[in-house]
Amino acid sequence: MRGYPNIHVCAVLPSALDTPIYQRSGNYMGRAARSIAPVYDPSKATEAIVHLVERPRAQVIVTGFGVLIAAATKVAPGVLEWAVGRIAPRLQFEDEAEVVSPGSLFDSSGEHAEHGGWRKYSSKKLFSR
Repeated sequence: MRGYPNIHVCAVLPSALDTPIYQRSGNYMGRAARSIAPVYDPSKATEAIVHLVERPRAQVIVTGFGVLIAAATKVAPGVLEWAVGRIAPRLQFEDEAEVVSPGSLFDSSGEHAEHGGWRKYSSKKLFSR
């Protein structure tokens, strides 16, 4: 796109956003998926996109947790990769079984929603202990 000075390619890098991705995406793990906390309002990404329209940059990291992960990637990439490989599956999947499904990959019908309910879910899990 370098030949087009008025077109900019920008990467928006959010951490977990409260969208219905886990309800609508394919799941071949056989376990119920959930969002990893902290979960942010999707308007954070929307604000970043609008800001990039006004002031383009190659990339923007959305949310404080995203900035923390990016810093950890620079400081200790091997340790972060090891930790994510060990911990993320336990954080991202419930113990309960779920039917294997391609999700909405081949079927885009159904209800569309902005929020997935993950912020409420995370709060409930965090404060119920």
